[in-house]
Amino acid sequence: MSQLTNILTKLRDISDTNLVDIFVASQERIIKFRQLSIKQQKDLFKTGLDGVAAGITLSEEITNIINTNSMENVEFSIYDKIPIILKLRANALGTNCVVLNDNNQQTLDFTQLLARDIKIPLPEECTKHIVFESEIELDISYPSLAKDSKINRSHIDKAKKQEGISEAIGNLYIYEIAKYIDTITIGPETIDCNLLAVKELVSIIENLPAKLNEEVISFMGKLRKSEEEFLTISNNVIIIDSRFFTKE
Repeated sequence: MSQLTNILTKLRDISDTNLVDIFVASQERIIKFRQLSIKQQKDLFKTGLDGVAAGITLSEEITNIINTNSMENVEFSIYDKIPIILKLRANALGTNCVVLNDNNQQTLDFTQLLARDIKIPLPEECTKHIVFESEIELDISYPSLAKDSKINRSHIDKAKKQEGISEAIGNLYIYEIAKYIDTITIGPETIDCNLLAVKELVSIIENLPAKLNEEVISFMGKLRKSEEEFLTISNNVIIIDSRFFTKE
């Protein structure tokens, strides 16, 4: 065994023994995670250079870290993402972060968000059945991280080829809706959206009535509001972007 291989093996062993306990709401229990590595921190930070795709690539990088660093192979939900990455970031870089308040930088301590069993307060409705004019029915729910990642990857490939910002933003709207739709029923035919290629699902969603899409967006918005309230400290909202993963 070469010296380099030996060192890397020892580092992996250290990573597998110095673990972080994190409460995972979808599993209703503590799961152990490996700590953030320098490479992972670098990959998170460089997503800020991805232009219109920055938000999606950051989200995908966070999902990769959660799946890679978890010591258990479980199906995480989209609402697990923020509490897990907050705990990993705090373990690696501390609990201070910088927020903008009236265009002035302010340092916040987010220790209160790291309580042992803290979780994002979910809206009462985590699933919903929508009927549109007795002709179209949708079943929607909060997606798993696996579904979120599948759609993100497809969107990233498309976003990096976009010619303009407006088209990229328009596609973001459609791809986000796609994450939440489980089934679409039209007449006697029901489509399991989880079995469709992302391109096929997007094509169907683009042809749904706009009023129907608004109901899905309203459902999505309730979770987004809960996430924002969770990340609010002293009337300041912590923004999880690439800069959040540097020590100010």
